[in-house]
Amino acid sequence: MTESANPNELDQYLSSDESPEDSMMLSDLDGLLHGVICSPSSISSDVWMAAGLGVEPKELPDWAVSTLTDLYMEIAQGLTHDPMMVVEPIFWQAKAGHLLRYLV
Repeated sequence: MTESANPNELDQYLSSDESPEDSMMLSDLDGLLHGVICSPSSISSDVWMAAGLGVEPKELPDWAVSTLTDLYMEIAQGLTHDPMMVVEPIFWQAKAGHLLRYLV
């Protein structure tokens, strides 16, 4: 990751009450980004950020948008330079007592 991208800070933000109510967790966003990058059709950052975070990017803190953009670029560059690279997903682990919501 680049120096400006801090996944730990982003993870803390996404797990906090300050984040949008419908936002994905970091591990979910990691999967979304891999899917967006591998999609046969180009998907704009406004579209995938809104889908992953539940709000328009302009409603997010600038540092969060920058971190997500850096994460996107890191994944894209890795897949472009080595299409057969081993993908190491980010796994999010719930803290003890944290309720996970699933859509049914």
